[in-house]
Amino acid sequence: MNILMKFLSKEPVENLVSAIHWQFDKVIFFGYEDYLELRKKDTEHFLTKYCKVRRVEFHKVSRTNLEGILKKIREEAAVERISDNRIFLDLTGGKGQVLAAFGMLERELSLPMHLYWISEDRLIEYCSDETRRMSALVPPQTVEIDLDRYIEMRGGIINYRMHKEIKEIDDEETDRVVRAIWRLFEKYEEGWSMISGLFQKTLRTESLDVFLSEEEVQGLLKRSRSLPKERFLEFLRDGEEAELFYDLETPRGGIGFRFRSFTVRNILIDAGSILELHTYEVLRAGTPHCKVGVHLDWDGVIHSRSGRDVINEIDVLALHGLIPTFVSCKIGVADKNALYELSTVAARFGGKYTKMMLVTGKGMSETDLLRATEMEIRVMNRDMEPLNPETED
Repeated sequence: MNILMKFLSKEPVENLVSAIHWQFDKVIFFGYEDYLELRKKDTEHFLTKYCKVRRVEFHKVSRTNLEGILKKIREEAAVERISDNRIFLDLTGGKGQVLAAFGMLERELSLPMHLYWISEDRLIEYCSDETRRMSALVPPQTVEIDLDRYIEMRGGIINYRMHKEIKEIDDEETDRVVRAIWRLFEKYEEGWSMISGLFQKTLRTESLDVFLSEEEVQGLLKRSRSLPKERFLEFLRDGEEAELFYDLETPRGGIGFRFRSFTVRNILIDAGSILELHTYEVLRAGTPHCKVGVHLDWDGVIHSRSGRDVINEIDVLALHGLIPTFVSCKIGVADKNALYELSTVAARFGGKYTKMMLVTGKGMSETDLLRATEMEIRVMNRDMEPLNPETED
């Protein structure tokens, strides 16, 4: 049998990456007591469910007693060698005295040792004899990691019950609608919130045929210099030309038209939706693992009773290999609160390898841009151009 021995990290992907790429019969972890409390259940569940690992063991070790750590690992290695099993030492995520003990045992017992460089998606092997390396002896495998499995790896779950209909845009028709609305947004961005406010009034009927009275239009538009009535009518005419609206009429006393679809109406009633959907389309071009409007449940259990779930929504979530990117979209000026909200969700569901991006329609103050750089958050304008200096990976 092929046995993997490694340090139990706080970072789930560090615990699992070798078994994601190679098929081990047993994985033996050595970790600190608090790490075992934090990661034991989720780690064992993932390895046995997805990675074809038949057995997982966890052994508590001291943070400071090198001799004790060395003795424990040596004992477990002896048991496996008696059974004529092959042992491979994994340094990925290792730290402290456990890492030192692995190095000592590598020399003492001549065990092949490796590290998986996650950010570079690269294996580094330290055994000079290529015939004894893990890559030569352990069967390779590819365990697909999509967004659902990545969040599950971290003890959470994506709650699809809360997913909004307009966030399902994986068909050609909806893509076309999003691109058409985005072109309108680029032209009418200044008055976009007012436009959305007017379209919210169409929700009083389930029909796609709507009529806005003169009083409703004037009542909302008189509060905005950025969107006079003629400008709104120009928007509707442009929308009709783009086939987002039909049968536009402007009789005395109001404005009548018909929405192309409920998708069009649902996007237009939520001012921030179009920026989220456009950002999603841009990022989706680079990875098949990308979702918009993702509701993340903290404890991995969706309760039947309302109010028992702790949920965070992330505007766009993308996964490149084992590196997630958490994206927050703000149609107006973004501030420090947006940075802290993004950082909190990314820390819980992404960990130390996560990337963070904030897309803002109206920019950000210099002070907050500096804070974003310090927090390793890329800030982009609506055209996906960086506003702050590039952060280090």
